[in-house]
Amino acid sequence: MTETSRGVGYLLPATSPPTAARKRPRWATVIAVISIIFGSLPSASLLIGLALLILGRGPLTGILQHEGLVLAVLIAGGCYVFGMSLMLFWGGVGLMWRRPWGRTFHLAYAWIFLGSMAAYTIWWGLAILAASQESRAALEDQAWQSIGPWLPNGWYPLFLVIWFMWPRIRKEVASW
Repeated sequence: MTETSRGVGYLLPATSPPTAARKRPRWATVIAVISIIFGSLPSASLLIGLALLILGRGPLTGILQHEGLVLAVLIAGGCYVFGMSLMLFWGGVGLMWRRPWGRTFHLAYAWIFLGSMAAYTIWWGLAILAASQESRAALEDQAWQSIGPWLPNGWYPLFLVIWFMWPRIRKEVASW
C-alpha cells in the first residue's frame, strides 16, 4: 500500500504537494496588476472618446471633418491602441490565473509595440531625409512631437521582453 498525504482519503505520493498549495509567485502578481491597469486605461479612454464622438461632444468632434486617408489612419490608430491594450490586459489576466498564455500575450504585446515604435521612428527619419531643405526644420519638430510620447512608454515592453526571456522565468511559466 502506498503512503497517503495526510490521510485525506485519496492516494498521493507523500512527496508531491497538492496543487492548491502552490502559490502564485509575487512577480506574477505584480506584473499582472500593472498589465491589467496599463491595459485597461487606454481601452477605457478610447471607449469614452468613442461615446463622446457619437454624441457629438468633446475634443474629438473635429475628427469627423477629415476624409479619406486621414480618417483611415485615425481609425487604424485607434484600433491598434485598442488591440494592444486588450492584449496587455489579457496577458495580465493570464498571469493572475497562472496560465502559460499570459507570458505569450505579454511577449506578443512587447514585440509588436517595440517593432511598431521602431518602424514609426524609421518612417519619420525617412520623411525628414526626403523633405526639402526649407520644410525639413518644421518636419523635424513635428516628428519629435509624434515620436516623443512613444519613448517613455517603451520601458514596460522592453522590461517584459527581458523578464519573460529570462531562462528561470521561462521555465517557471512553462511549469504552470
